[in-house]
Amino acid sequence: FTFIFCILTLLILSGPLSADVVTPYIKGTSTAEFLLEGPYEGWWRYDINIEWAHNWGLSHLDLILKPGCALEDHLIVFDVPAGFSTSEAEPNNPQAMGWSGYFNRNGDPSLNIEIPVLKFNSPFFPPDAEPGKTGHGVFTFYSNIIPEKGTFANALVFKADSKPAEYGELEGDYPSCTIVPEPATLCLLGLGSLSIFIRKK
Repeated sequence: FTFIFCILTLLILSGPLSADVVTPYIKGTSTAEFLLEGPYEGWWRYDINIEWAHNWGLSHLDLILKPGCALEDHLIVFDVPAGFSTSEAEPNNPQAMGWSGYFNRNGDPSLNIEIPVLKFNSPFFPPDAEPGKTGHGVFTFYSNIIPEKGTFANALVFKADSKPAEYGELEGDYPSCTIVPEPATLCLLGLGSLSIFIRKK
């Protein structure tokens, strides 16, 4: 009887826990739009849609950039807040929250990353919110870095307290680390192209 009682007790205790266990992942898709007006005219607006799942709440998300993006003339700025997400800290209890964004040229020491990252921290608001085990969000930044299209493995990573980091791919537009030329440079390039065209005529 004691043995059967112990087995039943283990089943009762493990049942709800096993139902809550998820396979960790992070993945995203992104688009970039060249801005023709506004405060960032001549730059690109990047919107990244990210989904995640983990068995613990997240502390932050990173977009890992190429080493060349660390140069001082490669500029990235964020709205305040820089992103919005919906996630479930508890089953059937979705939470909406805002995230702050940072451009760390030297990487992310918490993940032992030594190349540039965009780091999205939570929560920006509300102050008592916590990102849940599963969720999705849209994260935005503005940059003079020209995008390239493709599928970029291990470009996304998230941290969940002291647990191992989880990496995933980003599909779509990604900063190439080639910057938009200054207006004067664009003008000179245009004049150069025009002179070539006239000579050909």
